[in-house]
Amino acid sequence: EAYAPSGAVSAALPERLAPQLATLVNGVPADAQDWIYEIKFDGYRLLARIDGASVRCMTRNGHDWSAKLPGLVKSLGDLGVSSGWLDGEIVVMNEEGLPDFGALQNAFDSAGTAHIVYYVFDLPYYKGLDLRQVELMKRREILADVLKNNRHADIRFSDAFEASPQGLLASAQRLGLEGIVGKRKDSVYASRRSADWIKLTTQLRQEFVIGG
Repeated sequence: EAYAPSGAVSAALPERLAPQLATLVNGVPADAQDWIYEIKFDGYRLLARIDGASVRCMTRNGHDWSAKLPGLVKSLGDLGVSSGWLDGEIVVMNEEGLPDFGALQNAFDSAGTAHIVYYVFDLPYYKGLDLRQVELMKRREILADVLKNNRHADIRFSDAFEASPQGLLASAQRLGLEGIVGKRKDSVYASRRSADWIKLTTQLRQEFVIGG
């Protein structure tokens, strides 16, 4: 079947899932053709577990935020996914249509989470299959298919670019974005920090406490 690619293994849906994390690097990889790049969203990492009518939204540290995100839980339940884990990032957009971390924090402080958008970029489990050993590009292909009939504006597929990372980084800087995330096209999904996923930031930032 379309969702049973090479590397997929029949498995029960786990109760918990630790996300794959990206490694911060100072330079772009030499083997550029082996990588894709996504926008580095300025938000909170979120994994969604769907098991029939049960939908749970989990942080990267395993905290259940379902009660904080009732609208997103409903939208996820409408995707038509019988079982699976989705991986992505929640953000709030500013007036320019760019992720705004302060606005995201304020949404939780004010319980105004209706404007939160979930950008989904991976699918580690789907329909009784463990897809973590399936190569990234195939997982993304299945995920795009899962989301193609999605009617909810608060769930979006995280687009990837097979462009020059230097050009993407320059564009991200012009737009005021944090940076980009590079992912090796044939990489598996590993629940740890991995060199197959890399972070490139537009600027080095330091925080100072100023007393006066």
